[in-house]
Amino acid sequence: MHELFAQVLTKKDLSKAGELFSLDDSDIKNDLTQVLERICEIAKSPEYATSDNDQSVVEICITRVTSAIRLVWFSLTAFIRFVCSPYLYKQLIWAVLCEKGV
Repeated sequence: MHELFAQVLTKKDLSKAGELFSLDDSDIKNDLTQVLERICEIAKSPEYATSDNDQSVVEICITRVTSAIRLVWFSLTAFIRFVCSPYLYKQLIWAVLCEKGV
């Protein structure tokens, strides 16, 4: 896990959480599983419901992870749409919509 993410999630360091947006998306993609596991650990802890700090750290981390994933999603769909074929793009969109029950 990236050192900054580790510090924010291990120490629940809200003062450093904003700096997560300076990380490259690829740093987050590579550590996605570890980051999400740690976020879940914090959110499942008994003190989470009453700790504004913990809730803020989790919210910022989820926002950063989501923005990194969104960029990857847009890159992938653009690649498929413009490089591979429109048919493949339609299949990808259909699969996502079916998975979400839309």
